[in-house]
Amino acid sequence: MDLDIKKGVQSKTFKWVLYSIGIFLILVIVFRAGMFVGFYQAKFLGNWNNNYSNNFIGPREGFGRMGPGGTMDFRDDAFFNSHGVVGSVLKTASSSFIIVGNDGVEKKVIVGKETSIRKFRDEIKVSDIIVDDQVVVFGAPNSAGQIEARLIRIAPMPMNGKALPKSFIQ
Repeated sequence: MDLDIKKGVQSKTFKWVLYSIGIFLILVIVFRAGMFVGFYQAKFLGNWNNNYSNNFIGPREGFGRMGPGGTMDFRDDAFFNSHGVVGSVLKTASSSFIIVGNDGVEKKVIVGKETSIRKFRDEIKVSDIIVDDQVVVFGAPNSAGQIEARLIRIAPMPMNGKALPKSFIQ
């Protein structure tokens, strides 16, 4: 009886069945990994979409403005740049702060370990940022619509004491 089992295990049909099961399991694992990535991307985009208007469009009505005759107005100030902000610091925390942009919209900036914060040529810490500092932030939006900063520049206060002009952004 042991001899029949050994012959069965050594047969080509048995090896073919084992290879088929192995390939099937690998395909199932790859398919599940693809589903996981797809669900993660859908969740991120869904959350980002739900928070977009709150964080980037602000008080304006809709996406852009309607011009004469019902056409879309694509002026530079009709849309917001979601990858950065220029404005004045309203509130600070240990790893984030809120900026009021030149457009009057408040935006939350998240400071990470890789974020470079500069004042003139000096590298500074997030704790050195104070309320009413004029800042320029470059980063990427996260799923909650907050800006994850990569570079923060503290701008010198203009001589007239007013916020930075829009021409400074361009």
